[in-house]
Amino acid sequence: METGSVWVLCVADSSIRLNYIARAIRKAGFNVSTANSGHRAVAMAAIRNNIEAVVLDEDMIVAEDSVAESIKAVKPVPVLLVCDAGPTGAFPAGVDLVTANGSRQQIVAGLMKLLKGTKSESASVALK
Repeated sequence: METGSVWVLCVADSSIRLNYIARAIRKAGFNVSTANSGHRAVAMAAIRNNIEAVVLDEDMIVAEDSVAESIKAVKPVPVLLVCDAGPTGAFPAGVDLVTANGSRQQIVAGLMKLLKGTKSESASVALK
């Protein structure tokens, strides 16, 4: 599968962060859908058959409510959490991988790592 045929759902409540994450993923050759709320992200995951991975901004994880867990309840896709400071402790519910930092390179590298184990295994992207 070519990278350009892989769809990634990017989720952040800040338009600045959403654009930053989406731009990094698009630049790496992926197709991108965006959602600016947890409710919208869950709805998009439920109705869009082509979503193969989700990238969440750290602000979307709330202690009592896991957007990642809700998304996985409707569609079992890998979820990457973008954290500026990197992982601390156990991953939040529904999250498969946390970036070491919030850089564009870490976002793309994390996404590629998650997609390696899926049917997108043949997708290859050069880090830019």
